[in-house]
Amino acid sequence: VAKGMETHLKALIDCGVVPVLLSCLLRSTNKKMTEACLCCLKTIFVHPEVPVEFMYADANIVPHLIGLMPHSTANQISVATILTNACKTREHQTIQANHGSVRAVNALLCSPYADVQLPALQWLTYLMFSNEQVSAIIMASSYEGHLLIDLVVSLMSRNQKIEMQLHASRCVTFLYRCGQLSESDPRVLYKALPTVVRLTQKQECVETRILAAETLAFMIELSAELQRIAAISNHLIPTIASFLWWEPDQSSMSELNASLTLP
Repeated sequence: VAKGMETHLKALIDCGVVPVLLSCLLRSTNKKMTEACLCCLKTIFVHPEVPVEFMYADANIVPHLIGLMPHSTANQISVATILTNACKTREHQTIQANHGSVRAVNALLCSPYADVQLPALQWLTYLMFSNEQVSAIIMASSYEGHLLIDLVVSLMSRNQKIEMQLHASRCVTFLYRCGQLSESDPRVLYKALPTVVRLTQKQECVETRILAAETLAFMIELSAELQRIAAISNHLIPTIASFLWWEPDQSSMSELNASLTLP
């Protein structure tokens, strides 16, 4: 039912299914039951009206979800997606960080599976956005000898999926804006900046172009030097100018409003 239309999701939310599923997760010791509950919650939590407050009503819920991740790849994907969409405020960021979310993300980025790494990157962007304390934890984080920042930077390589490159560049951008990286840091200047500039180009899909443009704007907002470098990079000015008279195909716009808001 949850995988149906948005009205189906809203009906489930209105029926109070979220606290029921969370309660099942806290009580169940059955692996398949746990995976099914997590999968359902993952789908429900993409709805903009999901009652996020239930995630924090019981102090045991967030650490319990994080503790379920090592059990399976499916759990890792589901929990990362749920906690991403449950991270709405600075308080939520702090609660999740205090329960080991940063280390959990670090472990997920060490996964050999892109389907695990991508939701982990998205989770990381929500954890750190405009939060200096969490950003400092991220810069210091390592897992089995792998520095979190190094893993993020490696995922901007061109051999990665476009979505991976974009979200990795967003992570570096947010670390820079939180004061953890300088504007002259090679990870900003030679990795994140060229990546988001390139991803605004016309050959990319609509969602990628707009999110890349938003990320670029946020990156260069306070730096005249980054603005100067961006302006002479890869025909950026004509590319961004084309957005002003762009007439999108309506069929490609159906999910943009829900997916393109900066965390």
